[in-house]
Amino acid sequence: MAVVRFYTADQGDLPSVCAKTGRPTGDRVEVDAYFRPLWPWLLLPFSWLATLVGILAGVKAIKVTLPVSADVADRYRRWRAVPYAIAGAGVAVLVVGAVLRSAPVLAAGVLTEAGAALARAVNLLAHTCAVSANAEGDVITLGRCHRKFKAALRELANG
Repeated sequence: MAVVRFYTADQGDLPSVCAKTGRPTGDRVEVDAYFRPLWPWLLLPFSWLATLVGILAGVKAIKVTLPVSADVADRYRRWRAVPYAIAGAGVAVLVVGAVLRSAPVLAAGVLTEAGAALARAVNLLAHTCAVSANAEGDVITLGRCHRKFKAALRELANG
């Protein structure tokens, strides 16, 4: 997987190569690129609440249109609900464990919740690119994109 950077003004000129699979595609998906400042982390030794407020106050979202094939987008959407279903089952197991005051059932609930987090992480890693922006919002960074997309973007930039 590759990391690429491009200017938001060049979004319309992105190559017709899927950013995730490297296969030719005419499909486009609109995503949010986020800029998160680093300065709120300096507040962490003093207050976790101030850190959280600073992070939320400093977030900036920019709409970006990326070439992503329809099958990748559909696969992501289809698997997006799975972690929530697992988490719901985990909450039910935790409630049953609390009512029964059973440590093994509570442990099973905690493991189910961990499984939900793992399922979400696997879905994100397998079906999405990491999209972020700089503070001005004019440079987009894509992580976990296909090397063929990076090569096509470089070829397009070189003319």
